Amino acid sequence: MKYAIISDVHANPAAFMAVLDDIGRQKADKIICLGDVTGYGYDAVEAYILARENCDVWILGNHDAVCAGVVADALVRDNPHYNLDIAVRRKLGRDRLAEIRALPYTFSNRRFACAHGDFTAPQDFGYILCADDAKGSFSACERGLMFVGHTHEAKIWALTPNDEMEISGIGRIELKSGYRYIVDVGSVGYPRHNLFSSYALYDSGAGTVDLRRIDFDVSAYIKAFKDRDIALPP
Repeated sequence: MKYAIISDVHANPAAFMAVLDDIGRQKADKIICLGDVTGYGYDAVEAYILARENCDVWILGNHDAVCAGVVADALVRDNPHYNLDIAVRRKLGRDRLAEIRALPYTFSNRRFACAHGDFTAPQDFGYILCADDAKGSFSACERGLMFVGHTHEAKIWALTPNDEMEISGIGRIELKSGYRYIVDVGSVGYPRHNLFSSYALYDSGAGTVDLRRIDFDVSAYIKAFKDRDIALPP
């Protein structure tokens, strides 16, 4: 079984479609979205439609939570990162917002577990930014393979049988017996550390995880922000 695990689309349908095209070429059997289809970007409605039409699983991200009102407005209204989430509610409409509110915080099956941020308290959307953060999630979740997003940086944290941490980035790895893994799939639609999209392709039969780099039209992305008078990503 091949699983495509995506995250942090952030209302960027052009990048989303580029990733979906690659997922199709890789012949993935299922697509799992780790959240944040909304936020930051310029077209939350089209991104929502693409997620609903293509993803077999969609879990809640922090921007999705704000957009749908899961988080009280009083807690986020002064945070400019969430301005777009609040502004696009009318465009998304009552039914779509209700569907987002119903999304779970986590997903798991017998092979792996998923959260948007870390696993210590998935509803708080914590970040995995360092080895100590990764070890906290390894302690909180007993699975040998976990997938997260939220940081927008594709990275694999591997915990060895000797309790040492190994880190790798874009590319394919073979899952080793006795090791445990947290795979940060990066971001489909809001690059922070680079100018490409990323996602993870997990082949359960081959026992591999491939962190894939997908190019998209960055110039058109920037133009879309300017045309809509939206602040560009840093």
